[in-house]
Amino acid sequence: MFWSKRVRDMNKCPECGSRLERENHVYVLAIRRHKKYETFVIGNDGGHFCARCPIVVLDFDVFSRMAALAEEPARGGEFAVLGIVDLDAVPKEKARLPLGTDDNPIPLIEFQR
Repeated sequence: MFWSKRVRDMNKCPECGSRLERENHVYVLAIRRHKKYETFVIGNDGGHFCARCPIVVLDFDVFSRMAALAEEPARGGEFAVLGIVDLDAVPKEKARLPLGTDDNPIPLIEFQR
């Protein structure tokens, strides 16, 4: 996973040079508050994925705005994106249950940095 502010071109993979595709996905966002992290499940189209290798470039501005929505006004806390939620991994019989409970944990595909 790369942040957009760390790559030269949001249209090309920073590893292999292939074209990146913007896709809508669900992510786990962690925001630091009072020396602890709170996590949120969010969805947006701020991820740009490589079709040839397992690379994603996240649009920092999109995720920063999402973090600001969850953060107390004017605090500007730290945030991190932990990974993608694999909604297809949720068993059909648990699809209507809230994610993140003991009976229905969040199927997170963690990013490597």
